[in-house]
Amino acid sequence: ADDVLVHEELLAYWLLLEDRQQVEDIQGMADGHDDAVDQQQYVPVQAQTEVPDVKVKNLNGELVSIREVVQGKPFIMSFWGVTCKPCLMELNALNDQMEEWLEEVDFDIVAVSIDDSRFSSRARSMVQGYDWQFQAVFDENQDLKRAMNVSFTPQTYIFDAAGKMVYSHSGYTPGSEQELLEQLKKIAGK
Repeated sequence: ADDVLVHEELLAYWLLLEDRQQVEDIQGMADGHDDAVDQQQYVPVQAQTEVPDVKVKNLNGELVSIREVVQGKPFIMSFWGVTCKPCLMELNALNDQMEEWLEEVDFDIVAVSIDDSRFSSRARSMVQGYDWQFQAVFDENQDLKRAMNVSFTPQTYIFDAAGKMVYSHSGYTPGSEQELLEQLKKIAGK
């Protein structure tokens, strides 16, 4: 039993020393004593404010630039996954409202599946099964998700005709899609 206690004390002391060394290393970097760190450039992470130049797959499996998919008019971009029930609720609500909304304002919707290659065929089947009247793209490598700093789904953005982000929202509750229509109207000056 004494051997175990001595071993635990040594382990705790070693961990304490390791933590102290890490603290000293960090303090040294902060004080400018680490030349290698001083020479590195740190770029702050920022959220995208416009549509990034990222390739995604369309419904036919072809690689396309997301910028080519969404040109010339305001659009809603909604990130979703096959296991995300609120995502599907939101996209189905948007699909139900789209025809009526198009009478008020001209816009597009792009549903971006963030499912990897293991689930992309299921995502494609769901898009066809739900018969969504808008475009769907598949971000199998999650490049667009990373570029847009998407952490949770559903994550919905509205972009103006020039591709500048004007609205962002996470999550979905029934009826919250009306805020999207209001934002689209605001962009159109209505």
